[in-house]
Amino acid sequence: MNEELRQWIDENCFTVEDALHKAFEKVWEDGEYLKAECCGKGIRYWSGLLGPDMAKCIICGNEIRWILSPHVSPILIDYDKNCTSMPNEEFIKEIGDKQWQVIIKNNSESEEK
Repeated sequence: MNEELRQWIDENCFTVEDALHKAFEKVWEDGEYLKAECCGKGIRYWSGLLGPDMAKCIICGNEIRWILSPHVSPILIDYDKNCTSMPNEEFIKEIGDKQWQVIIKNNSESEEK
């Protein structure tokens, strides 16, 4: 992994639980699951073939994205070439459990965290 990508992951990516807490107002455990609320409502979740892709507050726009998902990952999607990559095992081991990008929009003021 190149140094620029490593720095981006270190600055923008977190464990799923940490990402939920950074992006949304209320996070709690319900049995085996983590649940979240933001702006007084539940969070909208999307999933794909490999599992969960992202979660987003439909009111303020704050969201978390799974960076290993070929559907939403800013590091796997190459818009210039119109293609998507799949992560290899070495990459997955290197990033560990910091696999969730946090994006704070605060009612359309887009600021990536």
